[in-house]
Amino acid sequence: YMQLSNDLKEAVTEPVEIFKASTFCGKTQDEDDHYITDGPFMYRTKNGKLMMIWSTFTNSGYTQAVAYSDNGEIDGNWIHSEPLFDKDGGHGMIFDDLNGKKYLILHAPNDTYKERPVLIEIKEEIVCAKATSRLCVKSDALKLISKQGIAPYTYENEQKEIETAAVYRSV
Repeated sequence: YMQLSNDLKEAVTEPVEIFKASTFCGKTQDEDDHYITDGPFMYRTKNGKLMMIWSTFTNSGYTQAVAYSDNGEIDGNWIHSEPLFDKDGGHGMIFDDLNGKKYLILHAPNDTYKERPVLIEIKEEIVCAKATSRLCVKSDALKLISKQGIAPYTYENEQKEIETAAVYRSV
């Protein structure tokens, strides 16, 4: 991160590194593999904690990782948590719908021309022992995704996939 001028036109501080993707424990591939910190999205929990969801590669594919600041601000020490989604999708954002339900939207699978937007209902839980918040995918939402949302790509579905992608692009 870096501080910007009041008119947002220029940086007024040098960039500050928050963390490196190599510090996330979800990656156990070959040491020659590269690590990325991609598509960060900041989220303030109900109890004021600052969390960041971000994308990286893990053994299970493209993953929506989670980290939180120990002091609730961007300059805190960032602690990694369990991934929010590890079914080959990323670049997520979190929002509440008009009825107050919380969703994660991301693209999946992480495969050009096959990826599409996926909505997953999530919930925010307060972990009493640490008085911290965490985000988790609702179990019924994950079942729905595994049955319908992220089907393996097959040749038979190719035309349907292309038509679906065209609809999303035209909206």
